[in-house]
Amino acid sequence: MDTLHAGHRSRLREQYYAAQGDGFPDHLLLELLLSYAIPRKDVNPLAHRLLEEFGSLEHVLGATQAELSSIDGIGMQTSVLLQLVFQLHQRMERSAILQGAKTVRLINTDQLGRYALSIGAHDRYETVRLLCFDSALRLIHSCVLAVGSKDEVQMEPRHVIEKAFFHKAASFALTHNHPTGEVLPSKDDIETNRRLTLLSKELDLPLNDNLILGDRCVYSFRFDRVYQFPSADETRSLSLGEYIDELVALDAAAKQRLRDRIREQA
Repeated sequence: MDTLHAGHRSRLREQYYAAQGDGFPDHLLLELLLSYAIPRKDVNPLAHRLLEEFGSLEHVLGATQAELSSIDGIGMQTSVLLQLVFQLHQRMERSAILQGAKTVRLINTDQLGRYALSIGAHDRYETVRLLCFDSALRLIHSCVLAVGSKDEVQMEPRHVIEKAFFHKAASFALTHNHPTGEVLPSKDDIETNRRLTLLSKELDLPLNDNLILGDRCVYSFRFDRVYQFPSADETRSLSLGEYIDELVALDAAAKQRLRDRIREQA
């Protein structure tokens, strides 16, 4: 590695150490992280390319090994480091939420939504997850039931119930993400929830909630509301109408997608 790059990295580390990363833009944080996996190359262009390809630092860290390996300059050592950081972050989040759940029921929508986002918000494809609870509403099991495409996932309600019974659940919740970031339920989402609700009542296995996960927010079928989580200690609750009003401030392409979704549900 030449003296110029060595000096740049040394200054970058010193700046990070002095500020503890506070105020660092995403591309510099990513550049510093990449420098530990690629020690003899200028990784600034690679950091910018990753952010451009995946759209955000969260999505870079949440990308699969196959997706990362498709980027020129990313080898196994680098992809493992990026995924390791993401996995450590997820485990810390889940641990903190479940630690709080010792005195607060996890089925509280705020807590359930935050937990669901911590394990599923960064999935790049629509992914269905099952959460199983004991009779005291403590989480006893969570697992992936199905993985689909970027705009659809197939899920059979009877399969959900069978899995919940298999894990000896006293009740259960279901989640799936919308990689677009918005949580407006589609016609298929609404029909699946209707069938799942009827089947859970028929078999006497309570469905605590069915959540759609988006960008720092969830839609709750149980309460027919959108819960937004702007920060670790703040929650906003909106009706679907209020949520749609906020979405209309998006760019033209996003607005058109929203209009199409609303038209589908009419």
